[in-house]
Amino acid sequence: RHRCHFGRGFEAVKSLADMLGATLKQTGSAGALKPLWDRAVGELVGRHTRPIRWEGAKLIVRCDAPAWRDALQAELPQIAKRLATAMGEARAPEIVLEVA
Repeated sequence: RHRCHFGRGFEAVKSLADMLGATLKQTGSAGALKPLWDRAVGELVGRHTRPIRWEGAKLIVRCDAPAWRDALQAELPQIAKRLATAMGEARAPEIVLEVA
């Protein structure tokens, strides 16, 4: 029998994600969030969007065209949940989309 054991390595990764999320929010910079954002939205959407800054608890994301902003608007609650998970956060951020 084999048991799956995450152990200390898993806890270290989770702690790192928690620290990264907190640090990104404190600095106001969201550029370093791009890899986590891409994981949350997928490669195609990631090519047309990028997180640019935090305004308090709001994450401002730039879309390269109005069509992308409009298409993503209905998906924001699900995207926010996936992003919170990737960041190690319990609470999903509010995401505001803007066009470049």
